[in-house]
Amino acid sequence: MAKWTKEQEIYALRSKRKGYSIKKIGKLMKKRYGVNRRYHSIYNKIQKLEEKKTIIPEVKSSRYAKYTQEQIDFVHLCKFNGMPFARISLAFYEQFGIEINLRQISYVFYRKAPADERLFANAPAIQKELARGKLLQEIEKPTKKLKRKAPKKYTKKEIDLISSCENAKEAEKLSSILKRSKDALNRQWYYIKEKETMSQDWETKSKRKAKPTVKKNIQSIQEEWNKFKDLDLLINFYDLSIDEATARYGFSYETIAGRLEHLINSNNPDNIALVMEATRVVKGRKEQQPTETKPSRRQLRKERKMAKKEARQKKRIERMEKRLKKLRGEKK
Repeated sequence: MAKWTKEQEIYALRSKRKGYSIKKIGKLMKKRYGVNRRYHSIYNKIQKLEEKKTIIPEVKSSRYAKYTQEQIDFVHLCKFNGMPFARISLAFYEQFGIEINLRQISYVFYRKAPADERLFANAPAIQKELARGKLLQEIEKPTKKLKRKAPKKYTKKEIDLISSCENAKEAEKLSSILKRSKDALNRQWYYIKEKETMSQDWETKSKRKAKPTVKKNIQSIQEEWNKFKDLDLLINFYDLSIDEATARYGFSYETIAGRLEHLINSNNPDNIALVMEATRVVKGRKEQQPTETKPSRRQLRKERKMAKKEARQKKRIERMEKRLKKLRGEKK
C-alpha cells in the first residue's frame, strides 16, 4: 500500500469535517490521487489526525476570483502537454496555492484565451472566435437570389388537346409542340381524366331516384293475430326454435317476438286474461312431467366408497388366487 502524503492526510481530514462519509472520501481520493485506499485505512488515519489535533491550513478559494493571464496560460499549457483536468487541478494548487475544481478548470480552458500564440490552435475560445468570424464574412457576402419562374397555366386549347389523347404516353409526345416537360404532361392528363370521372359520377348520383320505402301496415298485421294464436304463442314460444316459430305463425321471428312482448306488457284486460291462462297451462304441463330426483352428495359419496371397497376386495382375491396357484405349481 502507498504511503500517505501530507496533502492526502489534509484532504481526507478536510473531507471528513465537511461531512462526507468514509466510503465517499475513498472514492474522491481515488479520483484525485489515483490511490485505492481501504475503508479501515482511511478511518484509522482520520482518527489519528483528530487525536493529534491536526490544524488544516486555510486554502484560498477561487470560486468568485478573477483569473490572471498567467493562470490562464498555465492551464492551457498543461492541456497542450496532454494533462487531464484532474492532474491540472493538482498542478494549479502546487503552483499558485489555490484549490480549483474540474468545473472551474474547464471554464478557464474553454472560455479564456491564452496570450501565447503557440497555444491558439489548441484553445477552444480562439477557435470559436475564428469560426464566428468566418460565418460573419459568409453572411456579409452578397448572394444572388434565383428568381423562380411561375409555371404557365394551361390554356383551354391545351387542355382539349391533352384530353383528346387516349393515354398518358400519347400525351407525353406533345411535349415538343406545347413546349412542356413529359412529366408535366403526364400529370396533367391524369388530372383532367380524374376531373372528368368525378363530374360524371356527380351527374349519375343526381339523376338517381330515391328508392320507394315500403311501410308495413301495422293494423293489417294486428288483424291477422287472433285469441287462439296469441294463447298458442304464450304457451309454446319458449319451446320452439326460430324456424319452427316462423313456420307455425307465418310471420318473421322479429314480429313474433314483438307480438309476445306486446301481450306480456299490455294493460288490456283481455291480454292479461290470456297471459294468466297460458301460465296455468304451462304449470299443468310441468306437474304432469315426471320429476327426476338427483341423488344427494351424501348418497354419491357412499356409492363411491362402496365402489372403492369392492375394487380393493377384488384385487385382494386376485392376489390370493395367484399365490395359491404358485404354491400348487400351476402354470398361468
